[in-house]
Amino acid sequence: KVEALENIEWNGEPITAHRIAYQRPTGGVLNLDQQLGLLWVDPTGTVLRQTMNWGALRLTFERVADDGVSSSTVEDGHRDLD
Repeated sequence: KVEALENIEWNGEPITAHRIAYQRPTGGVLNLDQQLGLLWVDPTGTVLRQTMNWGALRLTFERVADDGVSSSTVEDGHRDLD
């Protein structure tokens, strides 16, 4: 479900994105109401960032800018190349 509009920084620029939460369905044998992950989606429907919980791990994926370089990865000393 869409939880809120949130201001985030993406590609070195502020942007307003929809924060969407994924949760396990309630009910059933385990009756778990656990958040599985979050998405941040821009107004055009492009997913900018996604976090997923996998056991005790939290994975974060961030879309690389169209030029192939994300300012956040370059600042950290990393650059992903295809």
